[in-house]
Amino acid sequence: MCPTCDHTMHSLADNIWWCPRCGTIKTQHEPCIYEPWLVERAVQYLVSLDPVKKSALQECCKKPDRVVRKMLLVRPLPEPSGKSYIASGDALCLECGHEIRLHPMDPDELSYHDQPFLHVLCNGDRVKT
Repeated sequence: MCPTCDHTMHSLADNIWWCPRCGTIKTQHEPCIYEPWLVERAVQYLVSLDPVKKSALQECCKKPDRVVRKMLLVRPLPEPSGKSYIASGDALCLECGHEIRLHPMDPDELSYHDQPFLHVLCNGDRVKT
């Protein structure tokens, strides 16, 4: 089990385990040898909360897509890179490794129905899914 999120871990090699849900890497004898920045940031935030808010956030953490989306929305949008393309929402961002569909929408680019339609990746690329 993952020490970070209690998800089932997958074996990468002899005695090295990886969690596909949160990205934590561990060995059999070491509890955690790598914790993604997102997990570190969430843990720091969780420690700073009062007990009522902490309980609510722990409940939310059982739904990892929701937590990832909230953490990606907290930081400001990167400057446009000038690149835009179409990709599957399940494709991964090359910068952070999270699915494209979890990234925030560009509020300046609107569709015919005045709704945002381009996801903003960590490197500034705009992507239609």
